[in-house]
Amino acid sequence: MYELVNATEMLKKAKAGHYAVGQFNINNLEWTKAILLTAQELNSPVILGVSEGAGKYMAGYKTVVGMVKGMMEEQKITVPVALHLDHGSYEGCLKCVEAGFSSIMFDGSHYPIEENVAKTKELVKITREHGMSLEAEVGSIGGEEDGVIGGYAYAHQFMVRAASQWGAELSVYLAPAFQKKGLGKAFYRALMDILRLQNVEKVYGCIEATNRASYVLHTSLGFVETAVFPRCGFKHGKWLGLMWLEKPMVERRQPLPFQKVWDVDEEKIAEILEKRSQEVRS
Repeated sequence: MYELVNATEMLKKAKAGHYAVGQFNINNLEWTKAILLTAQELNSPVILGVSEGAGKYMAGYKTVVGMVKGMMEEQKITVPVALHLDHGSYEGCLKCVEAGFSSIMFDGSHYPIEENVAKTKELVKITREHGMSLEAEVGSIGGEEDGVIGGYAYAHQFMVRAASQWGAELSVYLAPAFQKKGLGKAFYRALMDILRLQNVEKVYGCIEATNRASYVLHTSLGFVETAVFPRCGFKHGKWLGLMWLEKPMVERRQPLPFQKVWDVDEEKIAEILEKRSQEVRS
């Protein structure tokens, strides 16, 4: 009766029932007790997140599992509870599988995309065998010349809401020595090509409001200005305004199901990266 549950099934029920499930990271017994008792009082399922640092602080993942399951039984917690590793390493994920977590998040964003996908696939197989849920992070697309990393690009969900999963915010960084070589456009185009395969409908960019070069880059790719937030960021000793731009990728009456990046054909992604790389080389 007092067993941890798979977060995937929990979230599927939440989607069907049109309600949200909160994830709250725990760091000690008191936090865990407060979260569980509140979830029980509100009759709400809950996800308990554990970072690798918190896991070490609480004397290891097996200790965390024992504490949570014991507390659920002693406090008569009957709402669904998932125990989730938050931004874990590959090794940390394996330890949590062994310890009895019900969900893990593998953060392989620092690996090359091929290795990230390969490790994620390994964990997909392992978690399925154990009835666990798995979350993964794609990371970024990077550029290299003569062994020097010149920049990177990444995309993430524009708003972390179920209704907003078809929008993505894009970010690109280029070292000064690699600017004005066409890399920025190539990064953006590669990201958008991949996002189309994921059925993303619209992409967004957020830039410093007076950054003319970034504005020109975005508008040359079809972005249009939608809003300016004055004096909302502080950097280099002064207040800055932020400009939001957007670009429709496709317009459908009903969106197609969003595809996680690891569900997209690897060969298609490789073809996109090669195509955009060739454009820069030529």
